[in-house]
Amino acid sequence: MSKIKNFFGMLVRHDQKSLKTKSIRAVIWTILGRGAGRFIRMVSSIVLTRFLFPEAFGLMATATVIINMVELFADTGVRTSLIQSQKGHESEYLDTAWLISVGRGFVLFGISAGLSFPMAYFYGKPELTWILIAMSSSTIIRGFENPALALVIKKLRAEKQVAYELSTQVSGFCSTVFLAWLLADVWALVIGSLLLSFYRMVGSFIIEDYKPKFRWSKEAGKELFQSGKTILINTMIVWACMNSDKLLVGRLIDMETLGFYSIGYNIGTVVELMLIQIFSQSYFPAVSSVANDKQRVLKIFRRTSAIVLAVALPILVLSTLFADVIIDVLYDQRYQLAAVPMFWISFRGIFRNISIVQSGTFLALNKLHLETYAMTVGLLATLVLFPCGAVFYTEFGIKDGLTGVSVAFFISGVIISFAESLFLLFGMKFPFYTVFRPWLQIFGVASLLFLVYFLLKPLFPYEMVSNIIFIGLMAIISFAVSGGVLVLLEGKNPFKDQGGSTK
Repeated sequence: MSKIKNFFGMLVRHDQKSLKTKSIRAVIWTILGRGAGRFIRMVSSIVLTRFLFPEAFGLMATATVIINMVELFADTGVRTSLIQSQKGHESEYLDTAWLISVGRGFVLFGISAGLSFPMAYFYGKPELTWILIAMSSSTIIRGFENPALALVIKKLRAEKQVAYELSTQVSGFCSTVFLAWLLADVWALVIGSLLLSFYRMVGSFIIEDYKPKFRWSKEAGKELFQSGKTILINTMIVWACMNSDKLLVGRLIDMETLGFYSIGYNIGTVVELMLIQIFSQSYFPAVSSVANDKQRVLKIFRRTSAIVLAVALPILVLSTLFADVIIDVLYDQRYQLAAVPMFWISFRGIFRNISIVQSGTFLALNKLHLETYAMTVGLLATLVLFPCGAVFYTEFGIKDGLTGVSVAFFISGVIISFAESLFLLFGMKFPFYTVFRPWLQIFGVASLLFLVYFLLKPLFPYEMVSNIIFIGLMAIISFAVSGGVLVLLEGKNPFKDQGGSTK
């Protein structure tokens, strides 16, 4: 009982002196917040599909990617700079950052609005013009967010960040659902997105009571602009690699197919994105703190890889095997084709979870250029494979076209993970066994679970009750097998440093 009391006390109290305790507390709050946030977005997607058609989601996905692209290529890195700077909490730095953000918002609005007609012509969708113009105004709204919001992250006040994120998400969800019921077209999503930006802007001043002023400091401006330049190219390459698929599907096939693809993508990447956000809170600082001790780095890499895969593999294998059942339960008949991309994207996630540790290692050891090279390889693979996958659309119809681009995305994801492993092996001189042990863990666990699935499947006819029993049985087997493999690899207590070989 006292341990439970101490645990909840740690979560509630933010005045912890220990950096380790603060970090653990931040990780726990991040898990709770990200999990709740994903749940809200999942519910939002399910509810909105009851009022809207697939093409609406395709148009919205395209507009969102275009706006995000413009924002990325004009990224000033102000928030990151405030977090990193020793003077980031001073008023002149915060005011200068706010002035930069506000100015950037208006510039981005002009660029995004200017791209609206060319992009609408490119996709052959005239309605995309006004959608993009309306969506562009969100950059102005976000520019006015309280710059002191960055201090919440800097102070490891994760509970405030969680409260901010969840309250604005719930408000945006309720508004969008009401608009979807009222309008029943893509404009419900557009206006809902603008309202979410507005809620976030207002919420930023509620959660942090700092009142910024329009004030410029030459010294602060110089430091804020210079910070973060070394990672900008990597960020752009990573973004292009992870988002070019959505730009290509809408152009190579059509917006309806992109709607199916987006829904399958959103469900298929839940585990991958959750683990990236959670483990980045602990793995990166852990490796950074022992960057000069290669043996310690290798042990942390080996252990973290084993734990990440032990958690992710059962969920991702189940998502892959039961993709059609999950879509059938969550969505109506109009969206059943979303099971196709969900299958392949969940399957891709099985391999991509290796990248959670590999990419974090490159960043922590200041070898970010190697991650950039791996992502460049993945981007080139995407640009080649997606048109090939779309050929199936031309020849055989929408379902095969959707399958073609989904398989292309799967292959490009595996290529990225394999390229990262090669760069660890040859670029950073990591031992062969350390680098490829995660791959052996994946093939061993996944192969066994797929075999069990195909052996048991004939015993369970395709009925709802039977499916629930089958899924439950497979879940028990999956976690048992994955946990057993983790114990074989890392012992009964994988969280305890037990020494051992680092070969």
